[in-house]
Formats: sequence, structure tokens, C-alpha cells
Amino acid sequence: MNENLALIYQSLPYLLKGCAITIGLVGGALGLGFVIGIPMAVGQVYGNKYLSGLIALYVWFRGLPVLVLLFLFYFGLFSLIGLNLPAFTAAILV
Repeated sequence: MNENLALIYQSLPYLLKGCAITIGLVGGALGLGFVIGIPMAVGQVYGNKYLSGLIALYVWFRGLPVLVLLFLFYFGLFSLIGLNLPAFTAAILV
């Protein structure tokens, strides 16, 4: 029992660092989601049929599995245009 508590105490700084990264990732994704989502919802409801179609295409794209989107953003899309995207930024974008 004491060995387990010692291991937890030894691992605590790493766990807290991971918790801080997770909270930052959630905050960034939540903020970006609001900034993108609110105008898109208004455009879907009040926009013309072309704008609604573009928004429906975006919603369909976002319906793909998250792992596929992570691979696409991190390994594929930005590599094609010659940009290196940090993993944290790719996770926020997805």
C-alpha cells in the first residue's frame, strides 16, 4: 500500500502537468467552437440556400471520426502546403 502511495506521490507532477494541458485544450476548443459555431448557426437559420449548403458541408465534414480528422490535420493537410502544425494546435482545430 505504501509503495502505491509513493508511486502516486512521485507521479503527481506529471499528472498535474497533464491536467493543465487538458484544461488548456478544452478551453481553446470551447472558445474556438463558440467563435465558429454561433455565426454558423445564425447563417444556417437566416442565410440563403448557398450559405446553408456550405454550412451543411462543414457539418458533414465535422461528423467524420475525430481520429481521422486528427490524422488529416496533423499529418496530411498542412504538410501538403508546407506548414508544420504543432500537435496541440491540431488538436484544438479538430
